[in-house]
Amino acid sequence: MNLEDIAEEFWQETGYSRTFPRPIEQAVALKLPVMLVKLPDVTVRSVGAWLREHKHSCAFPTYENNLMGCLYAFKGFGYIFVCGSDEVEEQRFTVSHDTAHFIIDYWIPRCRVLEALGSSITAVLDGERLPRMEERASAILARVRLGAHWHLLPRRGREPGDDPHVARAEDRADELGLELVAPKRHVVQMVKGESAKGIADIGTHCRSLGAFFGLPPYIFEPIVKPLVQTRTPTFLEEALRLLRR
Repeated sequence: MNLEDIAEEFWQETGYSRTFPRPIEQAVALKLPVMLVKLPDVTVRSVGAWLREHKHSCAFPTYENNLMGCLYAFKGFGYIFVCGSDEVEEQRFTVSHDTAHFIIDYWIPRCRVLEALGSSITAVLDGERLPRMEERASAILARVRLGAHWHLLPRRGREPGDDPHVARAEDRADELGLELVAPKRHVVQMVKGESAKGIADIGTHCRSLGAFFGLPPYIFEPIVKPLVQTRTPTFLEEALRLLRR
């Protein structure tokens, strides 16, 4: 299943598929075994304190800087921690990004393993026992992370490392996260429609998209740039450009 199909399936039966900005927090509560937790500041320390207060004992990643968000998933359930002092647009992006991580890096792989190997493998997935020889030989089990799953979402410009595997996972989460709240086909249609009116400035496009989808404008730059820069101006657009000179 591709990312567009995953996003479309996520919104089915929520009643929000045609609503923009999309209420991702309400949809998560309806569709996934995930709790959203808003903290004044999100750090590994503050998340750890909350989890310990709620009777979760686990090993924590080592990262000192403030985060936009954090995902912790264990035993088939997830917690998405969001910085409640961020702007609403940033919070929507954080929730959609970490929801994407939960779906493609934890929930779907877990469901595939359970479907292939049966419920007896649950204890292995949850880190309660080691896999038996025949389970260890299963290729599908080799593709899923055992025990607790963490994802940290640093603030812009503060990525914790440049591991290529991490980068690929982040790119997929970015793509699905954006697809959940700003489907690419709608974004492209809007850019083409505005371009047909003579708008060629990337910043203007990004601000318009940000206002419509309820997201920070910078999120759209990687999509808008190639659409605007590689597009051939229409005769009317070229005529208007010449008249303005």
